[in-house]
Amino acid sequence: MTSDFLYPQIDDRRSTGEWQDGGAPDIWKLAHCEVRAILAAPAPAVIDPDLAARLQAEFRADAACPVATRNRGAVRHRIAGDPA
Repeated sequence: MTSDFLYPQIDDRRSTGEWQDGGAPDIWKLAHCEVRAILAAPAPAVIDPDLAARLQAEFRADAACPVATRNRGAVRHRIAGDPA
C-alpha cells in the first residue's frame, strides 16, 4: 500500500482469521517484547564521542566542586520541604 499514513511498528494488519490462525498474539505482549528488544540493544551514538568525553569530564569536575555540591544539597532540602 502506498500512502502518506505512518503505520505503527507494533501493529497486526492481518485479517481476523489470519490473526487467529497465527496464534492471536496479544498486543501488550508484542509491545513488551519490543520494549525489551529496544532496551537490550546498545544505545545509538547521538553525539560525537569526543564531545561526549568533554561533557563527561566537565560534569565530573563540577561534582568535585564543594560550592556546587552545597548548592545542590540546598535545592534538595527546599524541594523536600526541610530547612536548609
